[in-house]
Amino acid sequence: LGGAVAPAALRRSSTLGSSGGGGARVRLWVGTWNVNGKVCSEALLSEWFRNGAQHEPAVPDIYSIGFQEFVDLTARNVLSDDVSRRKECAARVEAVLTSLHGERYVAVGMEQCVGVLLMVYVHPRLVSAVTHVRADVIKCGFGVGDARAGNKGGTAVRMAVHGSQLCLINAHLPAGASHADERNDTFDEIVAGLQKAYGERLRGGPFPSPLEHDLCVFAGDLNYRLEPGGAKEEQNQVVRDAVAQGKWGKLLQIDQLRAQQRAGLAFQGFAEASIDFQPTYKYDAGTSRYDSSEKQRVPSYCDRVLWLEPQGAACKPVAYVACQGVLVSDHKPVTALLDWSAGSSQRTSAESAASPAQQAAEASLIDFDAIDLDGDASAPPPLPSAESAFADEFDLSELFGFSAAAEGAAASATPPSQPAAFDPPAFAAGSAPAAFDPPAFAAGGAPAAGAAFDAPAFSAGGMGAAMPPAQFPAAGMGAPMQPAQPAQSTAFDPFASSTAPAFPVAFGGGG
Repeated sequence: LGGAVAPAALRRSSTLGSSGGGGARVRLWVGTWNVNGKVCSEALLSEWFRNGAQHEPAVPDIYSIGFQEFVDLTARNVLSDDVSRRKECAARVEAVLTSLHGERYVAVGMEQCVGVLLMVYVHPRLVSAVTHVRADVIKCGFGVGDARAGNKGGTAVRMAVHGSQLCLINAHLPAGASHADERNDTFDEIVAGLQKAYGERLRGGPFPSPLEHDLCVFAGDLNYRLEPGGAKEEQNQVVRDAVAQGKWGKLLQIDQLRAQQRAGLAFQGFAEASIDFQPTYKYDAGTSRYDSSEKQRVPSYCDRVLWLEPQGAACKPVAYVACQGVLVSDHKPVTALLDWSAGSSQRTSAESAASPAQQAAEASLIDFDAIDLDGDASAPPPLPSAESAFADEFDLSELFGFSAAAEGAAASATPPSQPAAFDPPAFAAGSAPAAFDPPAFAAGGAPAAGAAFDAPAFSAGGMGAAMPPAQFPAAGMGAPMQPAQPAQSTAFDPFASSTAPAFPVAFGGGG
């Protein structure tokens, strides 16, 4: 699944809104909610979004909205994402944001991994300061290698804001009270997967590792539990008594996530705001009553928001709350409000470290503020519709990282020698006719340009009237035929050289 493509206004660098050397203040609303396969109505979303505003009324610049178990984890859903349900949810989210703030937020990134859905929206006032957006999925469910299922895993959206690097991750880690090691391993797997993806020279990259971004926010149903020790019945009694007395500090002393952090086994260096609310899991769905089933699960802080700043302390927590009024799921939604001073990092950003071709691509992008829309030079670029967040509209300059000038130079480069008709001696020397199709050739077919090619004669050891059998060995075409590969790469790497042909021939089929 491809993430929502950033609108055109997000494709160019800008320092608008910067407050000088000290950085620009950016308010982040980061939410996580395991919805247990239930549909999120506008009323439920509104109650969740408003919950943080009760503590801090400032309008957020960025909304990072993370869902887990967005769909039921059936075999059908694990094999393919429910696109229609995601679009319906996005429409409801956008309607609620517009209703709350009177502004139409811009969807800059949207990625789904079965039940793990991440939606990132930016306030219109920040649009011009956002660049280099990309969305990724890391599957960590059952299976091996690229065949891993997405029943567990993570989704991420990264971007540059005022030149600072921001990475937002939404994850669903393995369940089970005693499976802390599996959760740690999945955390490492998500980070490693994103690090590999960001290191590739594709989609505007390379970018820093997620843990090397100026700010990395990791949220989701992390599934770490409370472990008071003793028999399960005793554990339940200890935790539920502490909840009834509001002794949150006592609960955090037996919090599995904090223990793993102290041991250096997961989330090393991540910070979390003070927890002043009751455990968010597990409730009887439709109530605020903790699990009364036979399993009697111990209440736990499964739903968390943490952040990492490898270079300083530009991020400050403003609020960290659970929304107890939402009853539809067995989890309560959690919200963290963070104030971040973007643009204050002294590190070299991915943009400034970009290759010459990437820098040329940036320079060639359109300045949308200069466009005269309907005769009004001061009019801002139109914001995309809700549906455009799902459209496959790519800016090729940004996607591949080469400018129009570099593309023109590539087009004018001298192409490799390619005879118009099939020429066995030339073929043996490593040149291939433009229309030559090796799979068809091997199957007894004829290249489009080889009018004289006679497949039956060839199979008998000759080349028909155009090429007697006696000439076959002299042409260097003896069986088994193993033609030399052309010198150019079989895969198009737009960053490899600005003088490479714009669309090199991929010998052996596939473009």
